[in-house]
Amino acid sequence: MSTVSKLVWTPNTKAVDGSLLTAAQLASLTYTAEIDTVNPPVTSYQVPTDKITSVAGPNGASLQVNFSDLVPPFVPVDGTEYFATLTETDNNGTSAPTPVISFTNTVAPAAPLDLGVV
Repeated sequence: MSTVSKLVWTPNTKAVDGSLLTAAQLASLTYTAEIDTVNPPVTSYQVPTDKITSVAGPNGASLQVNFSDLVPPFVPVDGTEYFATLTETDNNGTSAPTPVISFTNTVAPAAPLDLGVV
């Protein structure tokens, strides 16, 4: 495990009936994360759209947001297991949540200081 600081996901561009979302729907998408120590997670965090950034992902372009940018900010406690889901909302409603993922934050020590030889 390692230090974790972001949620990363691939947005779904289709509706539940398989039709493609319109450009207006895609532009209006908002996200809500649920992150908690219980499964299924129940504590909600809003994902501010102006804090979402694009990154290359395994299935094409993915989106990401820093935990610190969630509303309220999410601060994982070292060694604690968390569960998370994400929903996508447009003008027609809210998606079902993603499958639950779990993660544990661990903080590795910083590198030693002042290495030298004498």
